[in-house]
Amino acid sequence: MKRSLPDQPVKLHLFGPDGVEHPLGERRLFGRGCGFSGDEHVSRRQFAVSAVDEVEGVGRLENLGMNPMAIEVSEGNEWRTIDILESGQETILNASMRFYVLHKMQETLFQVKEAEHDIGNTSDVPSHAASKQKTTKEEIDLTSSNDANPTNYPPQPSNNETPGNRTEQTSPSVGFSLLWVRGLAERVNSGAFGVKLRHLMSGGSMNVAFVSNFMIDFPSLLSACPELSSVKKMIVVHGEKGVSAVNIRRAAETVGYQDLVVHGPPLPVSYGTHHTKAFIIGFETGVRVVVHTANLIYADCNSKTQGVWWQDFPKKKPDGRENSEFGLDLLGYLTALKLPRQANEIMTNLVNAHDFSSARVKLVASVPGYHKGEDLERYGHMRLRQILRSERFDSKFHRAPVICQFSSMGSLDAKWVTQEFHSSVGCGKSVAGGELQMPPKDAAGMQIVWPRVSEVRESIEGWAAGYSIPGYVKNVAKPFLRPFFHRYGGSPAGRQRAMPHIKTFVRYSGNELAWVLLTSHNLSKAAWGTLQKNNTQLMIRSYEMGVLFVPSAEQAYRTSPHRDFSCTPSISNSGYLGSQSMPMQAKEEKDQLDACGGPSNRVDSGSGSESIQMAQYVAIRSDRKNPGSDVGHAAVLGFPLPYSLPPELYDEHDRPWMVDQPVEGVDSLGRAWGVPVSFYGHKQDG
Repeated sequence: MKRSLPDQPVKLHLFGPDGVEHPLGERRLFGRGCGFSGDEHVSRRQFAVSAVDEVEGVGRLENLGMNPMAIEVSEGNEWRTIDILESGQETILNASMRFYVLHKMQETLFQVKEAEHDIGNTSDVPSHAASKQKTTKEEIDLTSSNDANPTNYPPQPSNNETPGNRTEQTSPSVGFSLLWVRGLAERVNSGAFGVKLRHLMSGGSMNVAFVSNFMIDFPSLLSACPELSSVKKMIVVHGEKGVSAVNIRRAAETVGYQDLVVHGPPLPVSYGTHHTKAFIIGFETGVRVVVHTANLIYADCNSKTQGVWWQDFPKKKPDGRENSEFGLDLLGYLTALKLPRQANEIMTNLVNAHDFSSARVKLVASVPGYHKGEDLERYGHMRLRQILRSERFDSKFHRAPVICQFSSMGSLDAKWVTQEFHSSVGCGKSVAGGELQMPPKDAAGMQIVWPRVSEVRESIEGWAAGYSIPGYVKNVAKPFLRPFFHRYGGSPAGRQRAMPHIKTFVRYSGNELAWVLLTSHNLSKAAWGTLQKNNTQLMIRSYEMGVLFVPSAEQAYRTSPHRDFSCTPSISNSGYLGSQSMPMQAKEEKDQLDACGGPSNRVDSGSGSESIQMAQYVAIRSDRKNPGSDVGHAAVLGFPLPYSLPPELYDEHDRPWMVDQPVEGVDSLGRAWGVPVSFYGHKQDG
């Protein structure tokens, strides 16, 4: 969204070590030979400054170089260091702040001040400042991302509105959350927009920790979630090979767990992987199930756009009933891992001891093998088809499109995408009766969200981010796929520069969602499976896990006596942390819908002019015949999707990212394409 800045002076200026004054307007780069007098210790692209709001005097500083930068604030006659900005991070600038590159303070000190003269009077302004006058009058895009300036984030909170004081009555409860990203402003990096895994692995006595992932840097995990070191029983299931697999065991053995199992599950079908990303934490008071999208390595947990869902479940009563659908599905998946006897007993006892009847989601998993007969619809896209086929959706979702957003692309063919997979994601029933009409089989109905080269180049990690988006030329460049490609963007969640490793599949109409799947599944036959033998057998290569939000699951959650149960005082099943843990009640959600004429498409982000976008999922419609019933009232969940609805179609100039296709030029960190990176050995620093 654009707004025109008033014809007023630019308040914030940057004064360099040479005394030159730079009014903050459009993004400006500084580095060796540009503001540093040729200092050989400084990168050619050391930092960038730009205005968030030129009138209010709020700017942005981005550290693009390899050297860290210190940020200081004036306190009377003293200067106090308030932050160390590492490479790739950014912060917000205000008047009376200064910063410097850490290697030589005296030669690289920059100070931020309000202008003492009226920029409208060019006779008193240096020539370089006068040349920037027009930027205060032009329309400046504050939220969108584009190739010319992909670093535009939403503006910061005003003085009287901050993320800490926004009221819960204006925020819907959350279906899933985004993981915290280093360097992002607080207003796009807190609450549902910024969860840290350590918050989910703390707060109570933990007896059992089941850690499941593809890549695991165990020392890095413990630095991020230190309370996992005190767990009595640790079970690690991974997809690593060779030395990396050995390193997990060695690192875990040094902790001294009472019981330790490190397991690589069998892969009966060639070219498969163990790709599931999940935690199951056994607390004294209950069990927490966490499904997310990040590999347990530093870059994934700090620099990428990732999604996370969790829910806490209580212990069964002595006369408790058999496990619910969710519990049985979870137990079936754990059994399929063929854990060693000790670990299998631990996990079986843990699941059987808890009540999963309040599950807010359906479990959608994949297990490698050839599934037929009663197991045909147990896993993969056939499990997704089975669930959606029995769900009832509003008639507005007739022919509504499906978004497929993921971070790795398999070897696809048009028949599988537009027929087999399309039949699974497009099915459902209508509340008005009959079947929900399928989405179109072209780009209007199947929309693939995939990052562009320009987005990877300007990301926090630069080209290195692309290594975690392994779409190869042989797969991405297939001609039939090009019409389906849509832009990632990232602006609805303030994540233009945090490349997506999240995987989401959604069906939507306008800003309203019919269903949402957060998962480890990428778009591949290996993950979802492919039908064989006249559609009587489903062949899957990999282990995967996702959670599906559908109306029936939300209704079960809303009517459960265990709604809002929490194992720890700081966590809520609503999806918020700490002070933001109180979910909105159904009656308040209904009133919000009635007042707005439908679900709001924004959540208060603490900004005076812009808001972060949240897609809305109306799980239960208002039933005016039963005004006293909680079941009939509208149940609204907000989803912080990092792309717009609808996503923007590629234009003829957009280049899809392909990890093995060389790219000319340097990235946001000044690095050339192809520089090797290490995923292991990085400790959490905050």
